[in-house]
Amino acid sequence: MTDFTGKTIGQFQIVGLTQDTDSALVYKGFQPNMNRYVTVKVLKSQDPAAVQAFTQQNELLAQIQHPNILPIYDSGQAEGLAYRVMRFAEGGVLQDQLMQYYDPHKAAGLLFGVVSGLEKIHSQGLVHGNLEPGNIYLDKTGQPLLTDFGISKALGVPITPYMSFEQVQGGLVDKRSDVYALGVLLYELLSGGTPPAGTA
Repeated sequence: MTDFTGKTIGQFQIVGLTQDTDSALVYKGFQPNMNRYVTVKVLKSQDPAAVQAFTQQNELLAQIQHPNILPIYDSGQAEGLAYRVMRFAEGGVLQDQLMQYYDPHKAAGLLFGVVSGLEKIHSQGLVHGNLEPGNIYLDKTGQPLLTDFGISKALGVPITPYMSFEQVQGGLVDKRSDVYALGVLLYELLSGGTPPAGTA
């Protein structure tokens, strides 16, 4: 897998790797002409179905504007790999900050923002389908920014505790699946752990 650190993707200078997930590499980048840092997500897979799904997500992210949704700035191909460029979230990824939100008051503030973002997505007739701490970024004040929505988990992706029973079984996924994932997030913030994957 290509490491883009120190390289340039389009007009974006890649500063360093910030996250390595099953499906993508996430970098901190810099956009000189706008004098701002950005987040650059590079899809690992070149499988046409995965690239199509990634492209679909880019289109959806570009269409929805909301304070709790991470905006997209650009997308394209680099060295045969699909990428997207998003706002840089100073607070990092929620997955790495969960312990800070175990306090009920902080958890309530976080969940309010997540719910607000979900309501916007659902009002557009869409489903997040992939709600989990790794897909929730945080701004410098700790407000959540949702990303990677619009499609269900692809076949072959490892099952996570945030996936509803119907999602695990490959059934119809609708906004109730997002409500389930939201409930799991609340459970984790209050208990420090997650329930078994796919339990209702």
